[in-house]
Amino acid sequence: SIQQPTAQSSSGLILADTTDELGIVLELMSEPCLFVEAAAGAVGIAQKALDLSLQYALERKTFDTYLANHQALQFMMADMFRDIMAGRLLTWQCAWMCDQGISNNVEVAVAKVFTADTAMRITTDAVQVYGGYGYSREYPVEKLMRDVKVCQIYEGTSQIQKVVIGRAIIRDMAKKMGIDPKELR
Repeated sequence: SIQQPTAQSSSGLILADTTDELGIVLELMSEPCLFVEAAAGAVGIAQKALDLSLQYALERKTFDTYLANHQALQFMMADMFRDIMAGRLLTWQCAWMCDQGISNNVEVAVAKVFTADTAMRITTDAVQVYGGYGYSREYPVEKLMRDVKVCQIYEGTSQIQKVVIGRAIIRDMAKKMGIDPKELR
């Protein structure tokens, strides 16, 4: 029979076949502080997209008024700002936990998936703010939208991060309910 390589966590748990992405990510999650940089990068890209959107909305006029005066764009940019702030705070919390030596696998997975998905949405919204120009290579938001996609893919896709989060919260509740975690997958 063919033996598949496995990853073993610092607690001795056999995690998964390391030939698949989930196994590799779970192995890396034994060093979750490595993922904080990915979350910080996504926050930076999202912030740049918001800054460019704000600048453009204050330069461009439609119907004799700045784009920034349109309530729909104000709502969109308020949502962008809110989610950047939340992502930044999640990332800072994870970095602080790393500095303090506090276990933070789930928190880092949450920060990575939240910031990556948020950055993708924000760069897409930035393209929307620019209208037809948003797809033009003349304007930088087009490149930000293309570049940010990698945040959802590298160092564990957003879907894999959700598996890590889901398993952790299910196991936590199972413990509280007196269910043996070995009965779970």
